[in-house]
Amino acid sequence: MLELLTLTGRSLPHAIMMMVPEAWEKQPDIDPDLRAFYEFHDIQMEPWDGPAALIFTDGTQVGATLDRNGLRPGRWTETVDGLVVIGSETGVLEFAPERIKRRGRLRPGHLFLVDTAQGRIIEDTEVKRELATLHPWQEWLDAGAVRLTDLPEREHIVHPAASITRRQRTFGYTEEEVKVLLTPMGQTGAEPLGAMGSDTPIAVLSERPRLLFDYFVQQFAQVTNPPLDAIREEVVTSLRLGLGPQLNLLEWGPEHARTVSLDFPVSTTTSWRRSSTSIAPCPDAGARPSRVCTTSTPVLSPCPSGSPRCAPKRMPRSSAARSSSSSPIGTPTRTGCRSRRC
Repeated sequence: MLELLTLTGRSLPHAIMMMVPEAWEKQPDIDPDLRAFYEFHDIQMEPWDGPAALIFTDGTQVGATLDRNGLRPGRWTETVDGLVVIGSETGVLEFAPERIKRRGRLRPGHLFLVDTAQGRIIEDTEVKRELATLHPWQEWLDAGAVRLTDLPEREHIVHPAASITRRQRTFGYTEEEVKVLLTPMGQTGAEPLGAMGSDTPIAVLSERPRLLFDYFVQQFAQVTNPPLDAIREEVVTSLRLGLGPQLNLLEWGPEHARTVSLDFPVSTTTSWRRSSTSIAPCPDAGARPSRVCTTSTPVLSPCPSGSPRCAPKRMPRSSAARSSSSSPIGTPTRTGCRSRRC
């Protein structure tokens, strides 16, 4: 993957910072341009979280870095005659004290880069400053990226009990799951307790009807590696993700930033209805979408006068009543934008 990314015209540090970024999400003092760089590339590909200590080269530049958690050791030594040694610990090679110029350790998310053509060590801040200003990353994000929390509220719908029961049966909820698992979580906000094992037969041997995805179960190795805890380790973890088309990874530009960003992967019905909002830029509003076409009237900012493309409209009452009979959850169907892009 690293070689493939460098063949697209990206530099070696650029490709490495795409694949193994530092923990930038919770850093309040990070440079805004560098934050925009990481946020843009977070849309393009998921980071490699390790644990890993990486050493990479393209024949001219040689570098090393750690994953964002720093779960692997790394030490480096520079001598006065221009030799650099990197290993898991100091002392891999023995040098006389007068020959050692300086020593250091690899740090999570920081690049240690040696340019053999220039004959020098390029500092982490220099590399990141160059990449942070390589393109207008923040302008591309402003033109296309939208946070779910910035979208207008949608009409809240309370479903009847019969509708909820019908959908529970459709998605395979059992009475045991509702009473033993879901009810305690809803009443007390605590995780329910249960047995460590499961005696449920696999779908292909079960005598009861099972959902299609029950026939495809991944088996995990029984290892002792603990999972990352996004609450207790929030400094180095993030649950943020984006919704939208995944464009060609070998290219980059402002069109790659068109996505809706979620801070948490588990979505409620209300937030999901928010995310289904269509974004249509007004013809004379430039690249930034200035109007969010929804089923109701709230907008992020009004369209300029004379831009009827995004003007909201509602269906006539008679049409809405006819649509409610065909809706699976018994709610009226409305439209919110005249533009085909919605």
